Amino acid sequence: MTSPVVASIRLDDERAERDWHKGLRLGSVRPPNGLTQLRARLERGARERLRKEAPIQTTLPTVARELYAMVDDPNIGLPTIGRALGRDPVMAGRLLELANSTFYRGDRPTDSIDSAVLRVGTDCIRTAILMPVLEARLVRDPISAALWEHSRAVAATSPFLAALGGVSPDSAYLAGLLHESGKILIWQDGQGLASEAGGLLAHATASLHEDIGGRLMKRWSMPNAVAFAVANHHEPDPSKVEGEERLAHVIALADRLVTAEVEGEVLDVEEIPSVAALGIRPTPVRALRKRMANIIAESRVAAPA
Repeated sequence: MTSPVVASIRLDDERAERDWHKGLRLGSVRPPNGLTQLRARLERGARERLRKEAPIQTTLPTVARELYAMVDDPNIGLPTIGRALGRDPVMAGRLLELANSTFYRGDRPTDSIDSAVLRVGTDCIRTAILMPVLEARLVRDPISAALWEHSRAVAATSPFLAALGGVSPDSAYLAGLLHESGKILIWQDGQGLASEAGGLLAHATASLHEDIGGRLMKRWSMPNAVAFAVANHHEPDPSKVEGEERLAHVIALADRLVTAEVEGEVLDVEEIPSVAALGIRPTPVRALRKRMANIIAESRVAAPA
């Protein structure tokens, strides 16, 4: 059963958050009393945490750090990387999870590390190496676990849209996985304010988390395009569609599709600005919308041990 605090804060209620932002922008919603002060308090706490963060690659366990270096070495072949991955059950499990996801697996699943390495390529191998560390750093309580579950679903959806929109599917997966990291970081301080702040906590977190998430990506030395997408994943400017801006539109669109499916929302894909911004025809997005239940269910399955 969901605790009363988790239920009242609803930090994982993307639709409520989106509607509130829209109302605030249009002037139909006024910032509640105390929001500015609470936001400032949360921002100070988050920035203090950010100062203590190191590039994520430098915090990898020894084996993972060695593997990360191997992936970047053009003189080391994929079979060698596969053998090294096979010695670490957790990373191997994450790689197999990615290789058997709907986007990568093709007609048949695989239980072979060598096959998985060939199937996903080096960029996706980096993500497989990072995933256990990212999850350990970010998931610490029921709300961060719920946000991580949502993020996994967005990550699983993003490569399909990336392929349609001319964006790297591997970058889209990583950005989707990390797009709520700012919210999780803020919640580490915010959970202590839950009873005091009430509904203001969700509003303050909603208005702050993109900026904090983008800053966290830079502290972790994530790619610039991933940092930009995390910092602009709710409503990216539809008039800006060049370079890293396209990845932000992919994450925004994936987020909308996941939220609509989870919340049973009727969704007209032609009304989503990022569809037109990416130059994607509505028909394949509608087809993907019909597959969302399976994609989300698959994203919630634990990685093989």
